[in-house]
Amino acid sequence: MKSKTNRLKDFSYIIESFKTIKKVDSVETPIIIKRKIAKLDFNEETLRYYKKLAQQNTIDWGIFERCIVSEKDGSYDYLNNYYIENHNKFDNKMDHNFELLPTYMHISWNGKFNYFPLNMANKYAGGNGYNGKKALHFTLQFTTDNNSSGACYTPTFDIMRGKYDEYFHQLAKDIKEYKHPVLFRLNNEMNTDWTSYSGIMALLDPDIFINNYKRLFDIFKEEKVDNCIWIFNPIAITTPYSNWGEFINYYPTNMVHLIGLTFYERGNKVKYDSFNDMYSKLLTQYNNYFSGFSYIISEFGAGCGGEVTLNYEMHRYDQEIIRRNANNQAKWVKDMFVSLKENKLFKDIKAAIWFSCNDYAYVDGQRKIMNYFAIDDSLPDTINAFKQGLNK
Repeated sequence: MKSKTNRLKDFSYIIESFKTIKKVDSVETPIIIKRKIAKLDFNEETLRYYKKLAQQNTIDWGIFERCIVSEKDGSYDYLNNYYIENHNKFDNKMDHNFELLPTYMHISWNGKFNYFPLNMANKYAGGNGYNGKKALHFTLQFTTDNNSSGACYTPTFDIMRGKYDEYFHQLAKDIKEYKHPVLFRLNNEMNTDWTSYSGIMALLDPDIFINNYKRLFDIFKEEKVDNCIWIFNPIAITTPYSNWGEFINYYPTNMVHLIGLTFYERGNKVKYDSFNDMYSKLLTQYNNYFSGFSYIISEFGAGCGGEVTLNYEMHRYDQEIIRRNANNQAKWVKDMFVSLKENKLFKDIKAAIWFSCNDYAYVDGQRKIMNYFAIDDSLPDTINAFKQGLNK
């Protein structure tokens, strides 16, 4: 990827030259480079929406519940039926006209390409910040198997070789045809060990992630896509932690308009970490690099227990240890709204999306809930906490 000639002898010479030396000094303060917002090459409607989002003193909200599989193999009918039956479900429950319609899509599934949900977007989204419709928040992940970790196929290297270029050009054309603003989040949580495009899956080299991000960015530019607001969204805690894997090493320079935030309270302990503590810590760190950017919490949540928990000491899942903890979850949400209003650190958070889907683990062949994030009728206090917070 980085050399046109075989440099094995050179690398061998370098490796053999290493030797242990005495410590000379230490770096007290790392060098921090401020990142700049990418050029705003937007159509008029998208530019107006972006400026509104960046300048507003309120937060736009969304709740994620359904993925796109593929609009061209019948799954649109499934999603269409879902939205017909559940249209504005959360709006009605929480007495709030949610501003965002969030969804996810993988490159392919079961050997079939997934395609941008143009019909669904036109039917249920189409928002621009002024017309009362929901703005589309669209996440694309470079995966073909929902990010199965371990010995799975990663599209990373085939993307580098150009094997997905035709698919990317079609994606760009479909998004351009949509015309309205798209909050476009590409390959979130890359600083982990569970995504197919992570450093762990790509030679421990974040440059590969950046190159593939740029490949798609350049294709969109070639197709003159002017309605994409690009979001860079690591997860709060790099996993497993390493200097090479830290989030900032994946940053694609001059290709980002918004910074995405993701920090979960798993809800698997009696004492919760508060939204205020978690996101204060995260923004204190991010502001070193991204001052001047607006932030969007592209996914987050506070769980209320589950059916199993991961016993890290024994490397196993233990059943029936965690109980549903709805009271803590409701209090977490209530306190979150207070913090968003009072903590000046949060003034640059312009949008937030609750991830209303559960995390699962397979235990003895059975699918068990590990983290309960889904908001349903069994959580009336959480629903009421959202309703009160949103209405304020």
